[in-house]
Amino acid sequence: MALAGNQKKSRIKRTYPADIIARLKQAISMHRMGLLSQAEASYKDILKSYPDHPDANHLFGVIQLSKKQFASAENHIKIAINSAPKNAEYHHNLGVVYKESGRIIEARRLFQKAVKLNRTYANAYNSLGSINVIEGEYKEAKKNFMKAIEIDPQSHDALFNLSKSLRALKEYNNASNYLEKLSKKAPDDPEVKYELFNCYVDSGRVKEAISFIKQEISNQHDNIFLKYKLSQLYERQSMLDHAMLMIEEVSKQDPSNPKYILHKAVILRRLKKFNDALECIQNIDISSVDSRLSESIHFELGRLYDRIGDYDSAFANYEISNKLQLDAIDIKLISKERFQKHVLGVTENLTREWIGKWKKCDAIPDANHVFMVAFPRSGTTLLDQILDGHSHIQVMEEQPIIGEIINEINKKNNNYPQVIASLRCSEIKKYRQYYYNECRKYLKREKGSILIDKLPLNIVEIELIYRLFPNSKIILSLRHPYDVCISNFMQHYDLNDAMANFTSLEDAAKTYNIVMNLWEKYTAILPINYHCVKYEDLVDDAQVQAAGVIRFLGLNWEEQVLDHVKHAKTRKIDTPSYQQVTESIYSRSMYRWKNYLRYIEKIKPILRHQLEYFEYEQ
Repeated sequence: MALAGNQKKSRIKRTYPADIIARLKQAISMHRMGLLSQAEASYKDILKSYPDHPDANHLFGVIQLSKKQFASAENHIKIAINSAPKNAEYHHNLGVVYKESGRIIEARRLFQKAVKLNRTYANAYNSLGSINVIEGEYKEAKKNFMKAIEIDPQSHDALFNLSKSLRALKEYNNASNYLEKLSKKAPDDPEVKYELFNCYVDSGRVKEAISFIKQEISNQHDNIFLKYKLSQLYERQSMLDHAMLMIEEVSKQDPSNPKYILHKAVILRRLKKFNDALECIQNIDISSVDSRLSESIHFELGRLYDRIGDYDSAFANYEISNKLQLDAIDIKLISKERFQKHVLGVTENLTREWIGKWKKCDAIPDANHVFMVAFPRSGTTLLDQILDGHSHIQVMEEQPIIGEIINEINKKNNNYPQVIASLRCSEIKKYRQYYYNECRKYLKREKGSILIDKLPLNIVEIELIYRLFPNSKIILSLRHPYDVCISNFMQHYDLNDAMANFTSLEDAAKTYNIVMNLWEKYTAILPINYHCVKYEDLVDDAQVQAAGVIRFLGLNWEEQVLDHVKHAKTRKIDTPSYQQVTESIYSRSMYRWKNYLRYIEKIKPILRHQLEYFEYEQ
């Protein structure tokens, strides 16, 4: 850790003898020049005579921190704080010790203390923002990084960290603007370049991303990592021949790297060369790779065995992959039981008597606002790609705005969903405005267009949607419950509370059951205006199903909605279905459960009611 720039002369106590002051000045000078061994020896020598000297203890602790001697660093900086309890820098650097050693709660407390002691301490705001990032609190992180920049507009670290937080918040334009400015100031900084590339990719600016990384490769012709990233980008865009050419080039330079071998197998599978892909991936010694890569290898093996009809091997590999992923999560941060508890709590709370207690609030005309909901893997991505091809429809892809509103409600009351009944009209209007403000961050609205907010698991929060937007329309995507459960089990999700329920087939079925029971209760109690689309019917006759939805939305038919493949290739798709929706509509995914009948038998009793209710064969 570098010596802080605001270690000023005034920090040196005039009560110490002149020779100690002079030696401390010399030690600080050596410290700043990077002569750490000499500085460390000088601080240590001063502490022999004055063991409570605050600056000597603090700076000796800073050097111990740079050597990752956390216990020694903590001890010496604590002595400094004991001597000078109002010194913000001491508190901040003890916070850094705690952060670096994984003591996040204590680090947060120390950074907050540093900010309280010195409201113009940019580094402390930056460090507090870094704790927000670790805890997934990106909005708070954004505020703290912006405060650091307000104090120190040239702070590279704060600007870079702000850019990363903006990308996490999907504020891609703002993020790329900051990164492009940083790139001009530090043109050779690889972290800035990589973050800018990721920002282009995440925001769907594919041409810019490809152009950017090609330029970097031309400057660093032997950089394997850049070529690998370009191949990944080509694969993501279904430019499979380009992807293969690039990974072949990478493989020539590093033929035994398991990560590159796996990526080549993915491309071969997508080229429908399944046996070649299996042969390729079997060259990897799985026992020699880390658990995260092993998880991805087993997942890909599951896909390949599924495609060649070896369903037992497929299921076994999906099971291993899911177990590896589940074993790796922090149970303090992710809990499948917490999601189930939330769904059951909403279900129990939902009664006609409770709705009768809702305070009245004037409805607003939201005929141009629609929510697309479903249980995950029920065909929303295909339907969204079809509908988004209509000139008067805009689909907003999977943005958790309703969830953010729930968080805002809980900040004040912490008793969602019960508090919905007591929301005042002014609060409802405030949350409506919050919703619209957030929508504008993700989508530039076109005049007269209908907005479809597509987030499948908003199906759990229909009561809040109805409370805020009682005149909005709901599109429900359905698919055979067995197919939905096996498909979720076979997906490689980034886990959260909800998705953690899909790491076993039985948990997927239990979760489907409680979520769809809640939907059934919603339709029985709330007068919601909804339209159902079955995935099987959509695949069988896309035109008839699309026409039905478009009539439901009050629009006229347009032929271009059926060219969903061409349209999908012009959009960034963030869902696990991205590969399928860039292909022509196919029936392979229908009734896939029949290939896994021996495993489905275990979940049939759980799903019996839903099969009957939604009129699917058992």
